[in-house]
Amino acid sequence: MVLDGEKFVMELISYFFVVLVAIFLLLRLLPYYRARQLRGRSAPDFGKLLTDKQKTSPHLLIYFWSPQCVMCKAMSKIIDELIETRDDIIKIDVMQNIEISTGFGIMGTPSLVLVNDGKIEQMMVGAKTKSQITGILNRMSVKK
Repeated sequence: MVLDGEKFVMELISYFFVVLVAIFLLLRLLPYYRARQLRGRSAPDFGKLLTDKQKTSPHLLIYFWSPQCVMCKAMSKIIDELIETRDDIIKIDVMQNIEISTGFGIMGTPSLVLVNDGKIEQMMVGAKTKSQITGILNRMSVKK
C-alpha cells in the first residue's frame, strides 16, 4: 500500500525527471536555433561578397570550416596567412552559415571549393598542407 506522502514524492521525482529531460533537449537544440537565426542574415551578405570578389578575380577558393573540428583549426592558421596576401580566398564558418554550407553541398569539414567564373570547378574535403593549397591557387591563377 502506497501512502500519500510516498505517492507525492514519487510524482515529484517523475516531474523532476521530465523537467530535466526537457532542459537537456533544449540545450542540445539551442545551437541549431541560433544558427537558424544567423543564416537569414548571412546568405545575402555572402552573395554580395561573392559578386564583389569575382569582380577582382574570376577564380575563388572558398574554405568551409568548423570551430569544433581539430583539422580545421590547424588549417585555419594556413588559410589566415594566405588571406593576408591574397584576395581570392573566402573563409566560411559552417556553424554560423548553415544555409551557405548546404547550398554548396558541404558534408564535412574542412572543405575547399574552387569557384571559377561563378561555377563550382572542384570540391575537396579534408586537411591540406600550405604547399597543397598554394599549388591549387597557383593552378587556378594560370587558368585565368
